[in-house]
Amino acid sequence: MKKLFPLILVVLLTDLRLTAQQDVVYIPFEISGYRFAGGKVYISKYVTIKERTTPCFVEYLVKGKKNLYYLVEKGNPHFLIDYRSDTLKEIPVSNSMIYKDGIGYEHESTIYQGYLKSYFGDCQALFPAIESMGNPDINNLVTLTRKYHHLTCGDSVCIVYYKRKPAFSVAIEPRIGIYTITSDWLYVPAYSMYLHFWLPRSSERLYLIIGATYAKPKLNGEPVTFIKVPVRIEYQFPWRIVRPKFDAGVDFINVSGSYYNEGKAVWPTFSAGVMIFVSEHMAFDFTGEISLPVSYTNEKIINNSFNMGIYIKF
Repeated sequence: MKKLFPLILVVLLTDLRLTAQQDVVYIPFEISGYRFAGGKVYISKYVTIKERTTPCFVEYLVKGKKNLYYLVEKGNPHFLIDYRSDTLKEIPVSNSMIYKDGIGYEHESTIYQGYLKSYFGDCQALFPAIESMGNPDINNLVTLTRKYHHLTCGDSVCIVYYKRKPAFSVAIEPRIGIYTITSDWLYVPAYSMYLHFWLPRSSERLYLIIGATYAKPKLNGEPVTFIKVPVRIEYQFPWRIVRPKFDAGVDFINVSGSYYNEGKAVWPTFSAGVMIFVSEHMAFDFTGEISLPVSYTNEKIINNSFNMGIYIKF
């Protein structure tokens, strides 16, 4: 495994160099727009929000007789509609608190309904859907815009760029590595199976990891069966070929053997590593882990490991 680290370093540096060479910064209207392969579409527009107009790259959600756009500015989402050529106006969404008998109630403003009825004014059949839709969000606004297009344009082209993200997707990763749980740093082979659950609605870079590891180390001179079940949150950096990552969480430990060595514990665990993608759905994973025992035996022990796995994304 030691021979692999120089190769990983060379590939990492090469990917960084290519990324630096290819990164070019454009501002709105220097280019008309851009698109991620198989993903989101952004175009240059002027955006008016609270009487302030600025040039922006906005996400194209629906393109048809009427268009729908989306912008996140300083963490705040904005839904946008055409106002005049190259300029968009925000669909206002505002809630307020009202107090009655000393109790606060959230009041949902319906001002957005007036904007939508004006925007889709040539299709009054859509008004009941506007009145019953509730606070605007991406899903109901995309549905509304697409319904308008079908009611007024029939079979003419309507392009829905927005793709709703799944609640999660999963990747499997069989691993082989070397483990130690003793203070004398005696490593033994270990075998693992990990599941990476992608959580795109929380963050496109966050994963929930669960799995199991099996090893047969010695503890206090006695052979034991070591089983570890990790539950962690992993962050993957958005790089192309070589993708650094780190995770943190807890490992549930079960050790069985002689009566003296049997026990269960929960250990905080941290790991870091790098994945080298050979295709969109497969990568080689190289990871180091360290656990900090907070209970189990009176002996000072530490669990650390080095692993290599094959990451397969569905």
